[in-house]
Amino acid sequence: MNTKEYSQKSKYIICYIWYNKFNMLILRVIDSKEKILLDVLYSI
Repeated sequence: MNTKEYSQKSKYIICYIWYNKFNMLILRVIDSKEKILLDVLYSI
């Protein structure tokens, strides 16, 4: 089960993607053109 939360702030979007299967939390920052600026992976 994947849940995504989008937070719109100025010109970039922060996505929190939770992968239950792998117990991973991904913090992804993308700009308005959907280019990935930053990916941070957390293993829980």
